[in-house]
Amino acid sequence: MSIDWEDIKARHRIEDVMEGRGFKLRRSGTGFLCKCPLHGEQKGESFSIDTKKQLWKCFGKCQCGGDVIKLVMELEEVGAVEAAEILEGRRLMDDPPGTQRIPRAPRERPQAAAEILCMRELPHIPKLYAGEVRHWKALAELRKLPHHAGVDLAVRNGVVRFCLAYEKPAWAVLDVTEPCNVQVRRMDGGLWFERAKVMGIKHNWARWPVGLTVAMRSPQAEIVLVEGTGDFIAAYHAAADGHTGGIPVAMFGASNPIHDGALVLMEGRKVHIIEQHDEAGALATERWREQLVEVGCDVRVSKVPTEGQDLNDHLSAGRDMGAIFGQETTNTNQQRQHHEP
Repeated sequence: MSIDWEDIKARHRIEDVMEGRGFKLRRSGTGFLCKCPLHGEQKGESFSIDTKKQLWKCFGKCQCGGDVIKLVMELEEVGAVEAAEILEGRRLMDDPPGTQRIPRAPRERPQAAAEILCMRELPHIPKLYAGEVRHWKALAELRKLPHHAGVDLAVRNGVVRFCLAYEKPAWAVLDVTEPCNVQVRRMDGGLWFERAKVMGIKHNWARWPVGLTVAMRSPQAEIVLVEGTGDFIAAYHAAADGHTGGIPVAMFGASNPIHDGALVLMEGRKVHIIEQHDEAGALATERWREQLVEVGCDVRVSKVPTEGQDLNDHLSAGRDMGAIFGQETTNTNQQRQHHEP
C-alpha cells in the first residue's frame, strides 16, 4: 500500500505533536508560539505554528519550517517515511512512488559515555523524590502487582521517582545520571490532557533506553529489554522475585529505534528482549534485534504467551513468569555467525 500523506497530516496536528512531547505553547492570535525545539532555544519564542494552514516556522536560528511531517523529520532526524511511521505508531510497508527513505548522515560515534551523554541539552525535569513505602505500594497497586518489592528495587536503583507534574501527583521513570529520557505517568492512572497515558519531559531523547546507566555498572549482566513504563516496572518485579538475573532496560515507543549512542554502550552485551504479543511488538523486536546484532550483542527473544498482552498484563494476571524468562527462542548473534560464510 502507498502512504496517504494528506490523511496523515490531517489527523496529526502540529500543536498536538508539540504538546504531546511536553512543549509549552502560548496562544498568539490564531496560532501558537513556543521556544524552538530544534536549536534548544533558551530566550524568546521564535517557533511559530499556524494552526489554520498547519505549518510551522522557526524565525530564529533555524530559519526553516514546514508541515507536521517535516517537523517530525527534524525532531527525530529521519526521512519522510520514517516520520510518517512515528506519527502513525506503526510500520508503513510500502513507500509511495518516487519516495526514498532518506538515511541519516553518518555520525562519528563517541567512545566514552560522558561524551555521549553531553551531546545535547538534557530534559527539564520536575523536582523528583524517592518517596516512601506508601508511594511504592500505591504504584504497585496501580500496576496490579502482588507486592511492591520490584518498585522498591527500581527506586533503589534510581530509575523510578515520584513528582508533581502538571499539578498532578505522578511517577517517573528515568536514567540515573545525566538522564536523557524521562517519562511521567499520573498516580491516579488518568490521562495527561485527556490524550496520553505517558508524558515525555521537554528535550527528551525519545530513543534513549531508560535503565542503561544501571546496566553499565554490571557489564557482564544480561540486559532485559522491554517496551513501555508498565513493562519496565514488571521487569523489575520479575528481578526482585528472582525470575531473572538480568537488568531491566526500557524503550518507549515501539516505533523508535535504539539511539546510536546507546548502541555504543550496549556493544557485545547479552540482551534478552521481552516481546509484546502484537504486531507492533513483533516489529519493534525485529528492529531492535537487528540493531543489537550489528554491534555484536548476543540476543535472545521471548514472547509474552497470550495474544494481545504485554509483560505487565501477564504478571498482573498471576501467570507463570517462567514461561517468559525460562524460554529461549532465538540466539540471533550465534545464528548470524552460523549462517555467514
